[in-house]
Amino acid sequence: MTGEETVSFPFFVAFNSLLKNMELVKRIHLQAADGDRDQELTKHEFLLAAQGMSQITPLQVDILYSLSDAIHDSPTMIFSDFDSIAPEQYYKKVYVALIAD
Repeated sequence: MTGEETVSFPFFVAFNSLLKNMELVKRIHLQAADGDRDQELTKHEFLLAAQGMSQITPLQVDILYSLSDAIHDSPTMIFSDFDSIAPEQYYKKVYVALIAD
């Protein structure tokens, strides 16, 4: 995104919810990949696996794969890509700070 683009409120809410539900997203990925952390999943494969989880929306999957594509220039994701998108150490610090407030 450039500095001139705006973010819609639904996109903002979906992005924040995606970060909040990152552990669920990881579980969906592992389920779709039959536990193989090195298996690449396309957006379509991930969407099919996420259909059973009401907390994950198609917009969140779009955001997830857009971030992955921007970082890795690849239309697929592997499990380790989640650390690039939401590093666990950073996420834990933010989450703990939010709970403490």
